[in-house]
Amino acid sequence: MPAYRAAKLPHLNIMEDIMAQLSPLRERLASAEHAYACAIQRRSATGRNQYVIRTGSPLQPFRVTETRPARDENLVLHVA
Repeated sequence: MPAYRAAKLPHLNIMEDIMAQLSPLRERLASAEHAYACAIQRRSATGRNQYVIRTGSPLQPFRVTETRPARDENLVLHVA
């Protein structure tokens, strides 16, 4: 019986390909520092608490919300 080699499947590296094509500006805009700055601006504008959450997505690694995160979400910081 012949030995089989694992084939390189193009769909396995889709996220790596997407991330390699994105601009450095996206990297800056998707950073924790930018999310923190947005949270401060939103807190000033609304007067409401803001939370920075780690999403686990390489395209949007952080998000800002005024909804208290669930226990299983990755809270990065709370702007009160």
